[in-house]
Amino acid sequence: MGHRYAYVIASDEHSLGMARGAAELAAGYIRFRVQGGGEVL
Repeated sequence: MGHRYAYVIASDEHSLGMARGAAELAAGYIRFRVQGGGEVL
């Protein structure tokens, strides 16, 4: 998984807390599906 899917930029203490909360919420929506057999998706 060498690809980046998103960036988070924070500018101060308050923004850092908001960014962390948003990132944790967003992480709950990420799903990966792995298939074997060398298939290209």
